[in-house]
Amino acid sequence: MIKRLPDAEFEVMKVIWKNTPPITTLQIIENLGPDKNWKPQTVLTMLARLVEKGFLKSDRVGKERSYSPAIQEQNYMQIETSDFMNMIDKMLVMGAIEFTNRKVSDIMTKKSNIISVKSSDMVGPKLLDELHQSGHMVFPVMKAKNIVGMLHVEDVATFDQGEKMVTDVMRRVPVNINKDATLEETLVRMKDDHSFQLLATNDEGELVGLIDICDIVDVLLGRKTD
Repeated sequence: MIKRLPDAEFEVMKVIWKNTPPITTLQIIENLGPDKNWKPQTVLTMLARLVEKGFLKSDRVGKERSYSPAIQEQNYMQIETSDFMNMIDKMLVMGAIEFTNRKVSDIMTKKSNIISVKSSDMVGPKLLDELHQSGHMVFPVMKAKNIVGMLHVEDVATFDQGEKMVTDVMRRVPVNINKDATLEETLVRMKDDHSFQLLATNDEGELVGLIDICDIVDVLLGRKTD
């Protein structure tokens, strides 16, 4: 069964899919571009994972290792999109009554209560322990006052630890939604963006909170009434 890839591994697969296989490690690193700021070892680790997961085939000719996709892009996107869309559609039907007059601001995690990590933090046992103790699964990554990505505990737990920074593991920044949007509008936005989290903003575009799919599930199950 094909499972959803972490954003970082998905970025690597997009490079491989858009190039004529086989593609070498050096070509992959060059195609990722300097803006990723990933060290070669980080890319090698992700490539090894993708081979283990069955997404890539790997061959070595002399000292050069090359990669070819074992799963085509259209096949992966069809499965990921179908699963996500089906879940959202079911929740929209289930929430027809529960969502009446409920807004993002009613159930979001307020900005003052958001637990974040710094973009300069190092990945390691200490950080993972702190994340587990918080009881949360997703954390905004902050650089100064700006959110530059989202850190998922599952990605930290499975990432090869060492001289790696949070920015090597984090996923992309979610899109915004107004704090006064209804929960139905929120689900539609999540569906359109293929995202489980949204940043809640006020009318001036300032960050006021964070809402994710788990908050909406809690409403459907009656676990969140305030």
